[in-house]
Amino acid sequence: MADLLQFTGMLATDLSSFLRRPDQLLEAINVHGDTVGILESRRGYSQYGGTLSAGNSVKGLYTYCDVSGGSEYLYTFANGTIFYNPSTWQSIVGSLLSDANMEFAEFLDQLFVCGANSSGSFLTTANIDSGVYSTSTNVSNAPKARYVEVYKDRVYLANCDGFPDRFYYSGLPDTAGTAITWSSDDYERVYTNNGEEITGMHNNKVLNELLFFKWSSMHAWDTYRLRDVANIGTTAHRSIKTVNAVTFFFNQSGIYAYSGGYPQRISRIIQKWIDAVTDPTAVFAEVEDGVIYKLYIGNVTVDGESFTNCEIRYSTIDNTFSIYSYYDTFTCYAQHTISNIGRVYGGTSDGVVHQFALKTDAVYEDDGQAIFSRFMFETDLGLPSARKSVDKVLIYSELAQNMAGRVRPRGGDWYSEFGIDTDEYETNINHQDGRFLQFQFTSASSVEPFRFLGLTINPHITSG
Repeated sequence: MADLLQFTGMLATDLSSFLRRPDQLLEAINVHGDTVGILESRRGYSQYGGTLSAGNSVKGLYTYCDVSGGSEYLYTFANGTIFYNPSTWQSIVGSLLSDANMEFAEFLDQLFVCGANSSGSFLTTANIDSGVYSTSTNVSNAPKARYVEVYKDRVYLANCDGFPDRFYYSGLPDTAGTAITWSSDDYERVYTNNGEEITGMHNNKVLNELLFFKWSSMHAWDTYRLRDVANIGTTAHRSIKTVNAVTFFFNQSGIYAYSGGYPQRISRIIQKWIDAVTDPTAVFAEVEDGVIYKLYIGNVTVDGESFTNCEIRYSTIDNTFSIYSYYDTFTCYAQHTISNIGRVYGGTSDGVVHQFALKTDAVYEDDGQAIFSRFMFETDLGLPSARKSVDKVLIYSELAQNMAGRVRPRGGDWYSEFGIDTDEYETNINHQDGRFLQFQFTSASSVEPFRFLGLTINPHITSG
């Protein structure tokens, strides 16, 4: 008998069969290992607040805590209109540049917004205070820009209209702490890789650095000097997120992690999913539960199979990956808190905002659609040179939920498909031999997620 009871390594596609650990998976679609030693299908999401703008992509999403008003609101931008949600979606202003990505930053208990589209047309930099939209309050003489950030009591605007390699910064707040001004002389230029525009800006608050990115370089600003960090940049501003003290970002060669030294590529073990990204400028990310880096990469084809609306999910706790594939096409993410419970929210291409379920939420579908899950692992039982077969398998789970399983020798046909309807399910299977045996499990479910613990097999050596 042989026990396969640990699957804590999660997805490892780009690795030699001889280096892949027994706890690592060849496939991990819509499953996670957040509970150590248990593979579980993910929960789903549900609509939040109704349709914003039917058939129009949500192009911006941000949670704004109005301190003076004592409320936290979710702000969004769709079809040229800024909305917020005190209870239902309400518009603040419309008829803006409809295909622009809108970026948000909070300062002085106000919201600063900017953005541009892919053709180089810019929104007018604006301010929102107590639901009032203004292109003059605290933004008079401010340049139009793609990105906005707050760092050391100043508002920064980067990749500005006519000056794509510049960033401008505001003056310090007045003595009342309510007003800032802008000067056309208060700017810096990122000269490195001259000719490339700024593609991202992010404040790592733990390192106390304002980070600037180009396609092929990264820089850190401390209000006195601009330091070259690396000859690695980002293709997507919205991929830049800090989890604890580490800033993660996407480059067309992979996912990188920066903690003050030279950025390290962390995604080599799933490189085929990185290489499958068709538009490296359109990816975006969010932080889940304070420990998960969620990177949305869209539709991809891996090993000849197409997957829709995909997300690479990286757990910083145990350095593991899995892939989520959603029913809806998402366009942006944000964190938002309601009744002291924080969740990730996502805007979609059809003008809807969804609320992603926590592990404690009884949400088992993607807005009414069943969730398809699949995982696969391979074993040589520690004897790679020997051919072996299996005639009996015992599956352990805490919640079987009628998962389907099947077996094959690597490169062979699948056989002995079986449904798992009890938490300790034993079945006989037909003999087929091979040096490497692969087990695959699937589920299409609208009920509570399965929880898979492992299996015991009865192997036979057929040749040495």
